[in-house]
Amino acid sequence: MNTPWNALPTGTVLKGRYQVEEFLGQQPAAMVYRGIDLVLGRTVALREFVPRWMICIREGTDLSLIIPVAFSACRDAFLEEARRAAREESHPALARVLDVFQENRTAYGVEDWVPAQTLDALVRERGPMDPEAVWALVEEGARALHVLHASGESHGDLRPETMGYTQEGTLRIWSRTGNSVPWPVWREELDLPTPFLTPDVWCLGGVPPMRQDVYGLCACAWYCLTGQPPAAAGGTGVFHPKGRRQQQLAHALERGLALQGVGTAAELLDVLHAPPPRTPVWARLAKGPVWRWLTRGRGPKAIAPIHCIAAVLVLSLALTGSVLWQRATAPEPEPAWQPPDLLEGLTQEQRALMVQGSFTSGELSYQFPVYGIREVTVTGYVGTGTEVTVPQEAEGFPVRGIEPRAFLGHGLKVIRLPDSLPYDPTYFPADCQVYGGRSTEIQQAGGETALERQLREALAGEEG
Repeated sequence: MNTPWNALPTGTVLKGRYQVEEFLGQQPAAMVYRGIDLVLGRTVALREFVPRWMICIREGTDLSLIIPVAFSACRDAFLEEARRAAREESHPALARVLDVFQENRTAYGVEDWVPAQTLDALVRERGPMDPEAVWALVEEGARALHVLHASGESHGDLRPETMGYTQEGTLRIWSRTGNSVPWPVWREELDLPTPFLTPDVWCLGGVPPMRQDVYGLCACAWYCLTGQPPAAAGGTGVFHPKGRRQQQLAHALERGLALQGVGTAAELLDVLHAPPPRTPVWARLAKGPVWRWLTRGRGPKAIAPIHCIAAVLVLSLALTGSVLWQRATAPEPEPAWQPPDLLEGLTQEQRALMVQGSFTSGELSYQFPVYGIREVTVTGYVGTGTEVTVPQEAEGFPVRGIEPRAFLGHGLKVIRLPDSLPYDPTYFPADCQVYGGRSTEIQQAGGETALERQLREALAGEEG
């Protein structure tokens, strides 16, 4: 795993007690490290508040306050959540918060460290998990989330890299602190789609934190079951449920992965333990031993009369057993079940965002599609910290939902664009000077906006 340029160096000692040993990953609100408690001699997980939606520049070990007001408010929320997590009764699967403190102009949470193998590593090493094991994963994960939700918290970052199993087979959920801190108003512009982020965010403009946890758990379960992400994220895996419990599992995942699906962990548990939708009697007969015996070793022509007889029998049952049919109105479960295709009816841009959007955990490398045609990497636009140059090949930049102010406006005062690159000036922050781009195409109809005026004046000053 590549270590970000602004991560703490190995060997850094925090609070005079916790020594950084290894960078583990970048998550929505924090960088995570493996560390050593020098006082007690035990391994711990260190979470440093370094939100990925801000460009945080490190001076030594200190973080420079790029947006002091927004940074301070979110840091305080991070601290309060960590303190609350340390006070509340926890679940065995959840990491325990051991310490909370401020240092280096930011905040830290210390969690216990339990060696375990992530779900991602398990699936890559051994292949898809047994459906019974996935059923247990959903049940235990939902119980842990229920404890978390009951205390007013949410996890916010459930994915195969933040869940795993110990050698004893105990479920482990890491990174409890800081994932549900308030995000700035431009969250949706930067929170790039991942296979484990509910599409509700993009389709409906937002989602309750508890709903995101339920979707993340079900998406992780689907990944463990098939080795692929859900269909909404481009996955093509299928699941053939066999027996009552597997049908319950399929039904629970269907509800959890649906648009505007199950909203809380308690509801997911209810769905998981509820009787699966009933299969009509005729469907059970059609798949039973009698049918297999009648059709064994017969070709299509020989089976045709059997089909006719079966049709007459089914019609007779329909005429004489109407009450039975009314009690069995649920649709027949598909032999090969997939989560619903949530992309139907969406615009081409929305489909591109949901299917192709991605990010690389632990690296400052976020990739996303531009108009569904090509991918651009954010790191191509991050320069010295005060000036950004957008490369010539970035055609079609920016687009709605991926706005420059999401990653260019935080202390960056100069943005240079290729003269041939079309763009909308209203995308850019008011305190940024923009050069190049649509220098001769500023719209005058109906008057110019304040941002357009600033842009025109900046361009005129450069030309002068």
